Amino acid sequence: MDNAQHRILQILPWIILLGLIFVAVFSTGLYRIVTLFIIFGALLGWLRATRKGGNLADKFQWAAVHGLILMVVGFVWTIFVAT
Repeated sequence: MDNAQHRILQILPWIILLGLIFVAVFSTGLYRIVTLFIIFGALLGWLRATRKGGNLADKFQWAAVHGLILMVVGFVWTIFVAT
């Protein structure tokens, strides 16, 4: 992998995070809760992979899995809030 590809992979999580924050700020209703849960889960997964000494692929995988798990929790929470 050359230097340009490595640099793109380093900034890609921050671009995704900024996009999710943009959606969370400008979304309406209960979707904001789900988006915030995804952001929190992704950050939690990224930090756990970093703490365990994982490489970049490990960090992406842990962030994605934690984001998806907390997304489901956010959906369940919005169902309880909406009813």
